[in-house]
Amino acid sequence: MAKLACLVVGTGEYTTGYGLNSAKTDKSAGVIMLTLFELRKQGLVGDLHLAGVQGAKLPAIRAHMQRAIGEAYPGSAFDLSCSTYPADGATDPLAYRAGLAAMPRGSAVLIFTPDDTHFSIAMDAVAAGMHVLATKPITLTLSEQAALAAAAAAKGVLCCGEFHKRWDPFYGDARDRLRKLGDLSFFTAYMSQPKIQLDTFKAWAGKSSDISYYLNSHHVDYCEWVMQGRGRPLRVTAAAATGVAVVRLGRPCEDTISLTVNWENLPSRNVAIATFVASWVAPPADVHSQQCVGRGAAGARAPLTLPATDCAPHPPTPPFPLLLPGVFLPWRTRARPPWTSATAGFPPPRRPPAMPPPIPSL
Repeated sequence: MAKLACLVVGTGEYTTGYGLNSAKTDKSAGVIMLTLFELRKQGLVGDLHLAGVQGAKLPAIRAHMQRAIGEAYPGSAFDLSCSTYPADGATDPLAYRAGLAAMPRGSAVLIFTPDDTHFSIAMDAVAAGMHVLATKPITLTLSEQAALAAAAAAKGVLCCGEFHKRWDPFYGDARDRLRKLGDLSFFTAYMSQPKIQLDTFKAWAGKSSDISYYLNSHHVDYCEWVMQGRGRPLRVTAAAATGVAVVRLGRPCEDTISLTVNWENLPSRNVAIATFVASWVAPPADVHSQQCVGRGAAGARAPLTLPATDCAPHPPTPPFPLLLPGVFLPWRTRARPPWTSATAGFPPPRRPPAMPPPIPSL
């Protein structure tokens, strides 16, 4: 059987390790291409393709991967060969289409580009009969996600979200424990990265996406995974802090975004709260990504917390995660009937307590 061909769309730090501050982060060797080189070594994937926009960067990217992977791990026997698009020196935001044309139907497309480009790239890949793995968020709007899900179903291909907290052993173990503790009472999550990330993401930070999509999405998905089949969100409110990014980037951009979510436990209908805080203006610390998760539950004798540590993504173990839709696809993206007393056997949701009136402006 032919080995799976893969096209990676996006040539940044997370995919290749190449970037302005790659030497100062925990991803100097990249994550996605490094993982694919390992999967190819294991015989699980075959031809690799890499597409960006600026062909002028590609020689430096190939040299960086050779230095950060090939020379850094001389005994690894990695085959670092891959086809790259566009041609060296050319500029083409649609260069990934050449990669699509170079692969057979049923190949895989991995999308790691600015958030506002995910939908159009994924739709092109699905139309070409390719399976898709897109970094979070898969799309920026619910209507786009519904359209993408319908297109994937019509073509009979998989379209999955890359939420790698689900593959972290700390988070997986915590999820198993949390689901044994009864109703959720509160959930709190914090995640931050240092200010140098604003330089790495200056092309899109505060313009086409924000720090909540970038970091809060991890723990929002994790909370939903914990609560899968046990509750539903009722209301979301958000607040933002500004000041640092505005100066560093010279344009409006949030420093920190906080989300507060009211959850309803089912079938008890007890109301819980979840808070998610994400920031990219943290000072340098012992790890690149500071994160901490805490949870209180009705049956808990003590709070359950995950430490403030840098839980780096782990290379997937066979079989390739793209082929595990029941595990890897976020549950909220799968089609399901409306949750009503008739379809789920639960009473109608109770409205959460009314919010206090806003504080008058001074």
